[in-house]
Amino acid sequence: MDGGTRATPQAGTGQDASRKSVQEYLDGRPAAIALVDGWIREELASGFPVLRNESDDLCQTVHGKLFKALSAGAFRHESSLRTFVSRVTRYTAVDQIRRSYRDPLWKLHGGPDWAPWPESPYRALASLEKGALLRQILLHAAGECRRLWHLAFVEQLSYVEIARTLHIAPGTVKSRMSRCRERVMRLLGRTDG
Repeated sequence: MDGGTRATPQAGTGQDASRKSVQEYLDGRPAAIALVDGWIREELASGFPVLRNESDDLCQTVHGKLFKALSAGAFRHESSLRTFVSRVTRYTAVDQIRRSYRDPLWKLHGGPDWAPWPESPYRALASLEKGALLRQILLHAAGECRRLWHLAFVEQLSYVEIARTLHIAPGTVKSRMSRCRERVMRLLGRTDG
């Protein structure tokens, strides 16, 4: 009986500490947020180095999901809060990777099944490198540019339709597209060497 009596208070104490940590995070306590942010960044850095350029955006996404899940009581304190944070981070990172490979812009510009292999293996390699380079440029482009390109090239909307969708003038769409094109050309110029 003594063994059972001792185990219960320890489990209760762990759950109480866990509940306290969750509440501090939900209350926006800087120390709790910094601790959770550190766990998220550590998980991303160790498990998903391919997403290092997107880590800030992913951290914000994970924080949003955590806040929503913790507020709704989805964390039942059956594992540590750190384990829960790691799981949410991993699922979010995997979803991001899946989205990037399903993204029509990736398929239009150098995805794995983009075009038949040319005769020369060097041409095939060059083609894949160009596709990878374009993909990196698309990932580093401003969100506004990615949104415009998606509307223009994936949804195939005209400037007038894009203007209607974004509630701006068609001339503004043209100038923004021009600015985005200039940014891409600058990025391409930096990578030529």
